Amino acid sequence: MSAVVWFRRDLRLAHNPAWATATTDHEAVTAVFVLDRRLVDSAGQARRDLLFANLHALDADLRARGGRLTVVPGPPEVAMAAAAADVTAVYWNRDYTPYARRRDEAVAAAIPSPVVTFDGGAVHSPEAVVTGSGTPYRVFTPYYRRWSTIPVEPWPTSGPARLTGKTGMEIPQPGRATIPPGETGASQRLSSFLDRVDDYGEERNRPDLDRTSHL
Repeated sequence: MSAVVWFRRDLRLAHNPAWATATTDHEAVTAVFVLDRRLVDSAGQARRDLLFANLHALDADLRARGGRLTVVPGPPEVAMAAAAADVTAVYWNRDYTPYARRRDEAVAAAIPSPVVTFDGGAVHSPEAVVTGSGTPYRVFTPYYRRWSTIPVEPWPTSGPARLTGKTGMEIPQPGRATIPPGETGASQRLSSFLDRVDDYGEERNRPDLDRTSHL
């Protein structure tokens, strides 16, 4: 059995429930990213450079494990229908913007395989943190109190699936990324920030100092 994992804003292998479940439940997994020009062309140059740098970093992580990142041009519903033509299931982590919801509904309707989705971009899904009557919170403090009472599920770990890759388009070369990309870069930024977090309350408003996390 084989599966496709559709990467979107979650360009990481660790702490990624869609990736962990697919690589556990299937013998072979292909990682796919859809380069949607509608989003890329509307972004600024710095954001595009960071995206391309992160894609190269993810591709390097996959190649180190025997696979590769398959990058295909959009639109997403057409690209994913082709990518999922011969697989058992398609996995992705949910996104919650109005555009993302419409996009994901269109993709799910277009592909022939079952879709399995997860909350990989939030500690708790928006639907999990609601009032007693089931409606969304409108004030932060009661929302936070409710959020804090919900048990946190541990992140799953990746499975032993064989990683595959299909011929796709070349990842564009980035210009100068403003921060180190990929999971390694994020981990380094977090470690560096934790070394100085005790002074954050006083020094976060000092633009002449490197005191924020850059995450």
